[in-house]
Amino acid sequence: SIAAGSSSTTILMSNADPAATPACVYGSQAATLAAFQTYRTENGGTAKLYLYNPNTGLGEYVEHTGEIDTGTTLGLEISSHSFTNDYGQETSAVYVLQEWHYTLELSPDPSGILTVVENEDDANPLRVMYGIQDIQIEVELEDGTVQSTFGAGDLWSQIAAVQVTLSGSETVKGTTVTNSLVSRFYPRNVLSL
Repeated sequence: SIAAGSSSTTILMSNADPAATPACVYGSQAATLAAFQTYRTENGGTAKLYLYNPNTGLGEYVEHTGEIDTGTTLGLEISSHSFTNDYGQETSAVYVLQEWHYTLELSPDPSGILTVVENEDDANPLRVMYGIQDIQIEVELEDGTVQSTFGAGDLWSQIAAVQVTLSGSETVKGTTVTNSLVSRFYPRNVLSL
C-alpha cells in the first residue's frame, strides 16, 4: 500500500511472503517486470508511468528509472516522489502511458501546421500535417453527453468515444479546396472499464 503524503523511490509488485495474494507472490510478476524494463530501456532509460486507484478514480504520474529483483521482491524504481493519493495493495494498477500533446501552429505559416510533442519532449516537436486551420476534440460519454473539455476530475470509465475533427484548406492553381476529416476513437483499456 502507498499512503497519500508518503514519499518513495519504489513501487513494489510482489514479494516472497507465502500469505501474499497469488498474483503478488514473488516470481508471478517476472514477465510484467521484464516488459516494464524493456519499454524503459528502449525509450532512453526512463519512462512515464501512471499509478491509478480504480476505487477512487484518482491517479498520478511517476518517472520509472529502473527495476528491483532481490530474489524475494520484485518492484519498479521511480524518481523520488511524494504521493498525493492512496493506492491499495491489491486494488491499484501501474500503466505505461505515452502522452501526445497536439498544437495547431498558425504562425509563421498561416496555412496551419499540426505538431505533436511526445512525453513532454518540447525540444523535439514533430510536424505531422500542413494546411490545417482548426482542430476540435469532443468526448462522448456513455449517457450520450458530448464534452469539449475533459480533465482529471472526469471519469475515464464513462468515455464512449473520442471524436477528432481536422479542418483545412489548400489553394492550388487558383482553386481553394476546403475539407474536414472526422475520426472517432473508442478507448478500450482498464481505465475505461
